[in-house]
Amino acid sequence: MKYKLINPVNKNYNALETILTNRHIPYKEIYHYLNTTDDDINDYNAFGQNCLIAAAAAIIKCINEDEQALVIVDCDCDGFTSAALLINYLHDLFPA
Repeated sequence: MKYKLINPVNKNYNALETILTNRHIPYKEIYHYLNTTDDDINDYNAFGQNCLIAAAAAIIKCINEDEQALVIVDCDCDGFTSAALLINYLHDLFPA
């Protein structure tokens, strides 16, 4: 199998540090990257307040009227993750 390293191997870095620096996370920021805080959460206005309000209203309507809801998933890593979190959260609140 042929492969090509993104960057030269730095023997001072462990495997995780190597992976993150190869993904352009500066070495000095690795600890913070792995230990985020509430300050790292995006402002909800960045995603369009009207869209978020409409989505919340649709979920509340489904809950109040005991309707089923369809979760449309963005088919990438964060899309699958966020959809799974939402579905699991709703299922924990309202088991079928």
